[in-house]
Amino acid sequence: MGILIQDNGGGVWNLVVNDSGGTFSITSVGGPIPPPIFLNDAVTPSQSWELLVDVALQDVIAVPVSYNSGYPSEILTTTQPSSFYAAISISATVLGIQIGIPVNVYFSSSIFGSSSVTANVFAIFIRQLNAQIVATIGQANTLIQSLVSTATSAYAVAAVQSDMNAINAAAPQLIGNEPLVVSVSTYKSILLMKSITVVRRAMMIPVAGAPALGIQLGALYIALRKLEQLNFLGTAENQGPIPS
Repeated sequence: MGILIQDNGGGVWNLVVNDSGGTFSITSVGGPIPPPIFLNDAVTPSQSWELLVDVALQDVIAVPVSYNSGYPSEILTTTQPSSFYAAISISATVLGIQIGIPVNVYFSSSIFGSSSVTANVFAIFIRQLNAQIVATIGQANTLIQSLVSTATSAYAVAAVQSDMNAINAAAPQLIGNEPLVVSVSTYKSILLMKSITVVRRAMMIPVAGAPALGIQLGALYIALRKLEQLNFLGTAENQGPIPS
């Protein structure tokens, strides 16, 4: 399933982002008219657009509309058939499609249909990874703050709670810093490394409520290690396109 979009004659189309090259296709589907799609320009301030299908061109066009700060700057969707993350944005009638996959793969730029819309393709949708890292660190912090120490583990529990709380407080800085500049990538790697270390320390402390808490901590430990692997791939991928 793609994104339902109106045409300039009142019809309904389905816009699907394809795996290959970040191109998209549109198909007339009929049915109830969906809500209009409004986007704010990704580059130009105070510029809003409505996305429509031009029936004559058989293509997607962007029509300028009154600016509204409440409009999003991108539409989130997935590709077909592989369900990669994708984000659609617009700048000066140029439609950008950003494809994200957690492996070291690159897509080349391509053009769909007429020259009215181009598909500018980028390497990885890192926003999703950052958001998941922040969420998982938050889950780990919530669980660790709930640990109840035994008579012999009070100091150790207090230490991991303090360390994890500091990491959790720092994690939201990743949001809004999605471009993988070296400093942000290094910062994120350090946060993940520290989180993994603290969760592992917590797993080794005798606490009230074990083994259930131990199982939950173990699951979060595995999740953080997987995120660390994805972050490594994303960092490597950001170094530049693979030569064709």
